[in-house]
Amino acid sequence: MPSNIVTIKAHEDFDYSYMVFGTNTILTKQDRYKQVDGYKAVFQNESDKTMLEEYELYVKHKGKDSLRRFEEKFKADIQATVKDDHPYDRSIPLEIISVFYMSEDRYKTVDIDNLLKTVIDCFKGLIFEDDSQIQNVLGMKRAVQPGFPDAILIGIRKLDKKGTWFSNIHLISITEDGKTTWLV
Repeated sequence: MPSNIVTIKAHEDFDYSYMVFGTNTILTKQDRYKQVDGYKAVFQNESDKTMLEEYELYVKHKGKDSLRRFEEKFKADIQATVKDDHPYDRSIPLEIISVFYMSEDRYKTVDIDNLLKTVIDCFKGLIFEDDSQIQNVLGMKRAVQPGFPDAILIGIRKLDKKGTWFSNIHLISITEDGKTTWLV
């Protein structure tokens, strides 16, 4: 007989995991402004009216405190998960793996780096002392099917006693005398 209960468990290699399902939209600094389509600001030379510079126009969203309120609530949720060894000491190097599930519309408009920045800033001081401890980051965004909830999944690994998950990723190699050396 099928069960209506689903068990979700974080990977055992993570020293800290945070998962939330049915979350509200993760706001970012990107969400403070919206581009105004069809308009541009043009600066012209007074004497001959030649165009000097052209800019896209943006408007600031009403409710400028929405990002601050989101961050306060998110930090309160994180605070509830803090353990005795938090925040991790500044001397401990870390890596973070994050997956953000969101609506198709949000998926097409939000930048992954802005999502990561918002989340990492909220963890700072609670789970780790400073974001300078982070040596590796993997961020993924995924669109959910209509009717499925948004979700945030984050795993943090301390690298003081174990190697990185990213050690097999190589971007640059040098081949000399038939021998290949991977640099990164």
